[in-house]
Amino acid sequence: MTLYCSLCKDGPLRPFTSLLIDKEEALQEVGQKLTEHMIKSHPKVVAQIQTDVLLLNVVAAGYMAIERCAKIPEEETYALERKEQNEAKIMELLGWKEIAKAPAD
Repeated sequence: MTLYCSLCKDGPLRPFTSLLIDKEEALQEVGQKLTEHMIKSHPKVVAQIQTDVLLLNVVAAGYMAIERCAKIPEEETYALERKEQNEAKIMELLGWKEIAKAPAD
């Protein structure tokens, strides 16, 4: 199994390879190699990911509490809009910017 660092722009993509047969173990091995590379070569990206994970936890916890425990009446437009904004923020933090920017139905 091989993964590449998509951030290394100078030269060819840097490969991270595992020869393990078990797919899960191979993915863990290349993931570990990529993580070590990221920490060493792209510390600003790692710091941003850590910040985004903290924000994601806060936004997702609030969203999940509302989604699982609250019924928002149609006339509570502000609450409904904030719920949609939180959905979009979660998608954006996960890297799904196209979904986050899609117009609501």
